[in-house]
Amino acid sequence: EKAIDILSRKTTKTNYEYITHHSNYIFFMHYAPDTTRKDIFKELVEWQNNLCHNITEKPRTSFSNPADPDKKLRIGFISSGFTVHPVGQMIFQALQHINKDEFEIYLYSDLGKNKHTYLTNELEELADKYVTVTSINNDEILNMMREDQLDIMVEMTGYSDGGKRLSIAAARAAPVQVKWVGGLFNTTGLSQMDWILADKIEIPEGDEKWYTESIYRMPDDYIVYNPPFYAPEISELPATKNGYITFGNLNNLAKTNSFSIKLWADILHAVPKSKLLLKTRKMDSVSAQDHIRQAFASHGISDRRLIFEGGEQHRSFMNVYNRIDIALDPHPYTGGLTTCEALWMGVPVITLPGKTFAGRHAETHLTTAGLEQFIASSEEDYLNIAVDLATNIDKLSTLRNKLREQVKNSPLVDGPRFARNYEKAMRHMWTEWCKLKETSK
Repeated sequence: EKAIDILSRKTTKTNYEYITHHSNYIFFMHYAPDTTRKDIFKELVEWQNNLCHNITEKPRTSFSNPADPDKKLRIGFISSGFTVHPVGQMIFQALQHINKDEFEIYLYSDLGKNKHTYLTNELEELADKYVTVTSINNDEILNMMREDQLDIMVEMTGYSDGGKRLSIAAARAAPVQVKWVGGLFNTTGLSQMDWILADKIEIPEGDEKWYTESIYRMPDDYIVYNPPFYAPEISELPATKNGYITFGNLNNLAKTNSFSIKLWADILHAVPKSKLLLKTRKMDSVSAQDHIRQAFASHGISDRRLIFEGGEQHRSFMNVYNRIDIALDPHPYTGGLTTCEALWMGVPVITLPGKTFAGRHAETHLTTAGLEQFIASSEEDYLNIAVDLATNIDKLSTLRNKLREQVKNSPLVDGPRFARNYEKAMRHMWTEWCKLKETSK
């Protein structure tokens, strides 16, 4: 907050440094357990006003795209996540199964060459056009998208990387603009973002006032998970051979705050001999380990009950779930991809939903997989669910053995089903623009 104040006085508010820092601050607010929705929304709108200060939006109805509700639609997606990344793994099946007779896929990749994976190659193969835009500025990308005559632009960068690509949407690249995945943890605050793709859990009825976009709710989940082909087989319950329960959290370390640490410490106290595995790239830092160790020590948890591990390649990372009995979701920013991965690997995830879009990721994935019993209504409920699972080894083992099959048969990984619903969503949004275009004549 002090830095934002300093930057706002020393430079113009459209300065890149200010915009970037303010974007990161908004991201951070969603990790803090004591921020209110009102405060967050205020910051989002303030950031949007600064971003758009010198940007002129191309009027929606000025695009020359034929206002034909049934035309073949050209959809452009921009992201730095077209790889083994939450974006890539949560959109791949939708694009893989979309009806190519009715939709063309244009991918604008902000992904560096050194981050390409097998999933990058597969996405590039299924796209009608794949172009790398990492070294191209926003004005050039904007012109490229307009020249490509996109009907719908799907924004998948959001507040990631300092919100550096959101000005493209602010100037308007297509008649219809949609926010989906990628840096998606709340409203964008952009009046130029016409729609946000959600579901009834991520944005429940009554939450419309916190969104500047029109809300389209998918019938199931707002994403579809694509399990990696190299996911290992599920091992027997670790507690069976260890003689103790191993809880785990593999989320971004930024999600681990004082609230979650206190809650997890209470669980460790309630389950004798249990341990907690915390694994993430930032755990490579000794200072980070010391900070977390001291935080748990303040709640009476010895470091002998904590396991710290840093990052590794995703193929190896997936096998870490075979060392975890129960996953403990952070609050208020819950796990998205990590929840899907844990369930695929037979590990139940206990979550306490937050109030924002970011706070409901795990809740929507658990519901889609038919695992509502692991969604807590309070801190006490979260604790009780964890203790009940941890003290019933047979129940936990049975659950582990059947979980992948249950997920496999759920909408969470059903690509064709999701693609049909996605097509309906895109067609609905396009038809609404066609109506708007006709009435503007």
